Amino acid sequence: MGGADDASKKKVKHRRSVSDVQEFPSAPTRTLKRRGSALGADMLQFAEGEVLARVPDSVELPNFRTFGLLDIRPVPFVPPAFGVTFLGTSHGFDPKSSTTGFVVWINGVGMLVDPPPNSGPMLELMGIPPRIIRNVLVTHCHADHDAGTMQKIMLDENVTVVTTPTIVNSFLRKYSALTDIPIPDIKKRFIFRSARVGQWMDLFGGEIRVFYAFHTIPCVGFEVRFGGKSVVYSADTFYDPKAITELCEKGILTRKRAEALLDFPFDADLILHECGVPPIHTPLKCLEELDDDVKSRLFLVHVTASSSPRAPFSRWPGRVSKTRWSSTRTIASPRSPPPSPSSGGYAMPPLFATSPSPNSWSS
Repeated sequence: MGGADDASKKKVKHRRSVSDVQEFPSAPTRTLKRRGSALGADMLQFAEGEVLARVPDSVELPNFRTFGLLDIRPVPFVPPAFGVTFLGTSHGFDPKSSTTGFVVWINGVGMLVDPPPNSGPMLELMGIPPRIIRNVLVTHCHADHDAGTMQKIMLDENVTVVTTPTIVNSFLRKYSALTDIPIPDIKKRFIFRSARVGQWMDLFGGEIRVFYAFHTIPCVGFEVRFGGKSVVYSADTFYDPKAITELCEKGILTRKRAEALLDFPFDADLILHECGVPPIHTPLKCLEELDDDVKSRLFLVHVTASSSPRAPFSRWPGRVSKTRWSSTRTIASPRSPPPSPSSGGYAMPPLFATSPSPNSWSS
């Protein structure tokens, strides 16, 4: 019996909490004094022979619902057969808006892309059930794109993360260094599915292909196809045909790499393209030069409302940083309401029809 008890004890896994990686010292009672009207009501004074700090005894944290543009009301949500729901369209240096992130709906099932922090409560307020979102795609490891993913895998269990081995290993090294959580422990928090650059993979009954963007660190954009329609996302990239051609002529870029960057799928039904300060983001003038037909299908993301261009983009009504947290762009409507069996669950297609090996970690 003793051996069995010992074996059972070994199976018990320690579940990490915030206190495992951050110490929160508490002040001894003798050093904590409540002051009266001299400091104002509800003020606390910390003293150890002298005043160390004076703080209010209660703090009201800002409600993230007022952080963006819309006060969200929970309503029943029916996912489109194919479409996008925006969670934010700005960048990491904008204190007034949420970073660029969204849900791609494929066959009525969701894939989170670069979820902003607090995306879980956002989705709940939108009335989107967590069970209809199956995975998270990380484009790269800049904080305004991957911080929400780290938050999600620490709050939820068995999150499936889709990206390349290079990017996921960068993600692991970064957040292990930031949190002091060993890499093996972070790995246990999620399921990794390797995206194969340039190859189409089955996803939720549709297809997805990731491709390298042109950024300061490894970064991937992607194209999704479903029902004869397509959505493409540039991710953070420098799309400037003239500059890319010059870099190729100087031998800085290979011809194959330059051709891949120039061959962006602007024929997609919905184009989500970033815009920002070159040379690490796409200059506005390069998007201004696109054909009107392309611009009619293009939404600018990774831009602030204050920096939104006016002309000639005024002929793109509602398409320049005008999306709000609850904006859903439908490309294909559901042919019938999503199935809701007596158990209350949705009928889910497999994650990948042809699944890459899970947790195929590279060194």
